Amino acid sequence: MKRFLAILLALCVSAALFARGQGSITGVDGAVVDLTILGTTDIHNNYMDYDYFTNLPTERFGLLRLATAIREQRAQNTNVLLFDNGDNLQGNPLGEFLARNPPRNGEVSPIMALMNAMNYDVMNLGNHDFDFGLDYLNAFISNAGFPVISANMIDAHTREPYFKPYVILQRDFRDRNGKLQNISIGVLGLLPPQTSTWNRAWLSGSVETLDAYETARIYVLEIKAAGADIVVILAHGGIADFTRRGGEENFAYYLTDIPGVDAIIAGHSHGRFPGQAFERIAGTDIENGTMHGIPVVMPGSHAETLGMINLTLTRHNNTWQRTDASSSLVSVWDNVEERSNFAADPALANEDFMVELHQAVLDFVNSPVGSGDEDRAASGGILASSGSLTKALTSFFAVIQDDYSVQIINEAQMRYAEQALAGTIYSHLPILSAAAPFKAGGRNGPGFYTNIPAGPLTIRHMADIYMFPNTVVVLRLTGAQIKE
Repeated sequence: MKRFLAILLALCVSAALFARGQGSITGVDGAVVDLTILGTTDIHNNYMDYDYFTNLPTERFGLLRLATAIREQRAQNTNVLLFDNGDNLQGNPLGEFLARNPPRNGEVSPIMALMNAMNYDVMNLGNHDFDFGLDYLNAFISNAGFPVISANMIDAHTREPYFKPYVILQRDFRDRNGKLQNISIGVLGLLPPQTSTWNRAWLSGSVETLDAYETARIYVLEIKAAGADIVVILAHGGIADFTRRGGEENFAYYLTDIPGVDAIIAGHSHGRFPGQAFERIAGTDIENGTMHGIPVVMPGSHAETLGMINLTLTRHNNTWQRTDASSSLVSVWDNVEERSNFAADPALANEDFMVELHQAVLDFVNSPVGSGDEDRAASGGILASSGSLTKALTSFFAVIQDDYSVQIINEAQMRYAEQALAGTIYSHLPILSAAAPFKAGGRNGPGFYTNIPAGPLTIRHMADIYMFPNTVVVLRLTGAQIKE
């Protein structure tokens, strides 16, 4: 029996040493490790360096181009982690095509194959990753070669986290003396608490979402207690400094006052931090990219920008402490030089699954849509009964005057509602329709407009008019409610 216990103890010690990293040491006071954390967020299906709305290649964005930037960073520094902060499954016709052709029987989504090939370390989920339902999302992440996390989405029945809330990575990094040091990195994932409301049609009765800040407070303590040397939060929420009341959609800033947090990757609102837009927020240092001394990065959207956090970790009193930190952004496009900083990664771009996906999406977006209705089609004088445009459809002035690029959405929604209500007790009620000029320049730049030439309409044109796979909702309201 004693021999058995001795063997068991030896095996446990060996397993523990292996888990801490082969050839690594647990740390000597005074050791210094420089760690770089790279982050992507809100890619919204922009994996190729191709604009499926205009049907043209582009040098301004694309995960394939960010992959080159990531490869360069890894070549310069062996101490690199790569995280994704959500909103991958929706955003352009590529995502729509994949949702119509989901992985089956254990197949790997080509996008997951790409992310696996890029060696991501962790992925957090964003609200738009639920736009096609839980079944599709679960099929997508089932073949992830890395942990997929989300802490504040819980099972509606068990009240337990629906996904893994956090992960603790055990990694060996080279210190400044060239010795391997084993460091435990806790990574926590959060998304907007409104997610279960926005996607109620898919999620109601299955999952619920909790306040992100309060969830973080609980889990940061748990992660530290579980042995993490540092804690990184992947916060799929933007940066705002209004008085916190709970349930905030843009919650990243508030996380900086939680003890134990060492770095934050923000997202969701498609902003860029460090950036002058945030310089007046209390405790913000846009030169070093910190908030209340915590490095924060928010790398825009659409695979235009890579976020970078640099941490200096020093061993003191048998613990790793963050002794210096900063954040910065690496952009695909140089606005000053008017050129791209990175070409597409040739190895990834030429993978069979990427080439085949690109051609399949091109075939999809260039396929024609059905013809219009005789009575309705000619409305506005721009849409013929054949389903073709009689003149160009643009949104250049949609925010300052009545515009048919928005009106056509109103008319489509009203037509759909009329058909849905036909034969019900509500069929006699008048119908109003609300729509917004989604593509009207703004933060997405001077090319972000609907611009469809006269002639036959294709799937690509439909996505150009209305780029989101939103759910149509009909509400029965009183006149007073409408006025309010």
